[in-house]
Amino acid sequence: MRHVPPPHLPAADLGLTEDELHALLWVTERLEDGRIGDDEFDMECVSRGRCGSACCIAGWMATQLDHNPYVHCTGTPAEALFVPPTAEREINGQLFAIMNRGWTAGPKAAARACRQFLQTGRVDWDAAIDGAP
Repeated sequence: MRHVPPPHLPAADLGLTEDELHALLWVTERLEDGRIGDDEFDMECVSRGRCGSACCIAGWMATQLDHNPYVHCTGTPAEALFVPPTAEREINGQLFAIMNRGWTAGPKAAARACRQFLQTGRVDWDAAIDGAP
């Protein structure tokens, strides 16, 4: 029997296009089931991979899109998913997914943050990192 993910808010309510929503669902499922593991996920570096972002949520979404969703989502509810409140948002005039010294989130925390965002439109990175539901 196939696992049916919990319901999610409409793309427009999340500040995403329909394609970005499908890409985020794709990433979330893989973070949750371990297909994107610690060695393939990094929320702390800048500019790894062909999309120009890190191997982060936005970077993995970009593998399913023809653009980096972080740049499109700046100023929308989705921005909190890509950039926690303490992160640097601009470097040399370029926007990046996340660059934050000392802040870290592994795949499981990212999965919790993604799922929370999909269901509520909000992200609580502290709760996601601490393992709270």
